[in-house]
Parts: sequence; C-alpha cells; structure tokens
Amino acid sequence: MSREREAFFQRLSTFASEQPQKIALWGEDLGLDYAALFAEIELRRQLLRNAGARVVALVLDNGPNALIWDLAILFEGLSCVALPPFFSVSQRLHCLEQSHADLVIAEQAHGAELQAAHYDVSGQFWRRTFTTSGNMPAQTAKLTFTSGTTGTPKGVCLSADSILTVSRELYEASQSVKPEHHLTLLPLAILLENIGCYAALYAGARISLPSQQALGIQGASGVDTPRLLTYLNQRRPDSMILVPQLLLLLVMSCEKGAFDATMLRFVAVGGACVSVDLLLRAQSAGIPIYEGYGLSECASVVALNRPGAHRPGSVGRPLPHIQVRLAEDGEVLIGGLPMLGYLGDTQPA
Repeated sequence: MSREREAFFQRLSTFASEQPQKIALWGEDLGLDYAALFAEIELRRQLLRNAGARVVALVLDNGPNALIWDLAILFEGLSCVALPPFFSVSQRLHCLEQSHADLVIAEQAHGAELQAAHYDVSGQFWRRTFTTSGNMPAQTAKLTFTSGTTGTPKGVCLSADSILTVSRELYEASQSVKPEHHLTLLPLAILLENIGCYAALYAGARISLPSQQALGIQGASGVDTPRLLTYLNQRRPDSMILVPQLLLLLVMSCEKGAFDATMLRFVAVGGACVSVDLLLRAQSAGIPIYEGYGLSECASVVALNRPGAHRPGSVGRPLPHIQVRLAEDGEVLIGGLPMLGYLGDTQPA
C-alpha cells in the first residue's frame, strides 16, 4: 500500500480494536459499528481479489453498501470509477467504455443497460472482458469526470495519496470543534462528499448515509424541503457538506424557525461561488459555515476557511500540502500532489 493508504487502513484497524461497538456507518435501517465495518471491508477485498478485477465501477445510491465497496476497492489497490446518479444512461456507458471498467457493482435497475453494454452478471458483479488495455495512468485510485474550463468532459485520474492527503487535512481542519456525526447530503460519487466521508472516518466519527430519496433530494429537479428538514431533525448531524443551493435552503428554513442549527459544528460549502450576503445570513442563523475552493484535478479541495481562520467572502487558506502562486498575468498556479493525468492522455501530468 502507499503511505497515506497504509496510514488510513491502520487508523480504521485501530478504531475497530479500541472502539469496536461505536457506530461507524448508519443507513436508513442498518447500523454498522467499527469492528463490523473493518471486517466487512476485508471480506469484500477478498471478493474483489477472487474476481480478478482491475477497474471497478460503482453505480450505487448512497448507503453503507456503497461506502464499504468504495473502501474495499481503495484498500485492495484497484481503480474506482464512481458514477453519480444524475448521469444519463449514455454518460454512464461512455464512462464505462472509456475507463475499461471490467467489474461493475450496480443497483438492479441498471441491469438492462449493462447487458446492452456487453456486461454479464456474475453473482453480485457485472463483468466484461476488454481486449485492449485502457489508457489510465498507473496507480490511479479514483477516476472522476469533470467538464473543466473548456466544457469538454475529461476523466481525472487521482492517486490514493492525493485523495487521502486532502481527506486527512480536512479532518485536521475541523478538529478544533470535534464533529462526531457526518451526514451525506451529496451523492457519494461526487468526490467532495467521498473525501468528506474519509475525513469523518479519520476522526472515528459516525456517518449517516441515507439515500437521496430518503432525504427528499430529487436530482436536479429539486428538493422536498419538509422531508429533508424532518430527516435532519431526526438524525441531528453536526457535520455536512453543502452546495450553495442547499445552504440557501437551510438559511431560509432557519429564518422561518423550521430548522435549529445549534446541532451543527462544521458545515463546508463549495461547488460554486457563494455570495457574502448568504454567508453572513448563515452566520446570523447560527450555521457554522466554512467556504472552500477546489477542483477535481487537485482532489476536490485546495483551500478552506476553518475555525479560527475564517473570513466570509474568501475561500480560506490553502491546505498544508498545497503550493499557490500567481503568474505574471494573474493566473492562479496550484501545485502539490497533482493529478496523475487525464484518462486517455499519453503524456504524464
């Protein structure tokens, strides 16, 4: 294993020994403690080893099952292609074809499209043999697709060290307020939420992993606000990651007295620029909001406001491993654990 991956694995192993009965993953019905989580990861690593997979695609809704498979793929040293639920059928099939995913773990509803793409079901896996090798750089742990600045979709290839360095530093950034219960509002297939879960596991915290339907989030079509607020009030998380639209919804709910923000300790917001007015409204409503900035090529997070170093309207300080400087023309140049390359590129990053 790489250095960061080995350290993360040992941390989970320690939690499994020192706090075995503490709940690690909490789904809609299932609660899994740290001892059971570690055992389940090891079991699924063996299943992946027996399958002889190289590139594994996940087409799963949020839930403990999805995160356990993600961790098993990570620790087994395979490449993971996580496909968001809002991708169209053609987008999913394009990603599978381009990545040469030889193993797919998917909900039953995707069976017909996988059969049409020449995948055959084998137990709980969908399998396909590719006659040529893919163009994924060696040591790729995560493949995430981004439109970039040109609008042309690109597959960004990231190492385990890159992803886990960011996750560990996010954990360290929030530790002064010690969040103990993270709730996933965004799809796990979105890299920002994925590393947010890793950060919570670094802390030995509990992660609530409801499906998007349980939260009342209907993709791009909208949010069932009463359903979402009911779920938040039932689970009472103290840590979340939001996009600006969800932050606005929570702020308005607080202002109407429909949501009590005192349960929250650390709430990150990103994905798009947030107005200073909205950030100040969030603070007035009691939401401990911290804006950040990132891009897929840097494993999602470059800079982040944090307790004790917070200025609304800024994206905060760069993470410790990041180097930032300005070019003569004002362009922001970012270095430090860069991506491995784009999928299909013949030249290294």
